[in-house]
Amino acid sequence: MKEALNQIEENKYEAELKERNIDNILKLAIVFKGKKVKVFEG
Repeated sequence: MKEALNQIEENKYEAELKERNIDNILKLAIVFKGKKVKVFEG
């Protein structure tokens, strides 16, 4: 869970959106384990 949110920060996935002056960005980590899915907001 935490690794997924850290990956979002480390890879700066929101950089292009910020360059386009988009500031309202929702960062979600979606984690799968078998048939279970968990979603975390970062």
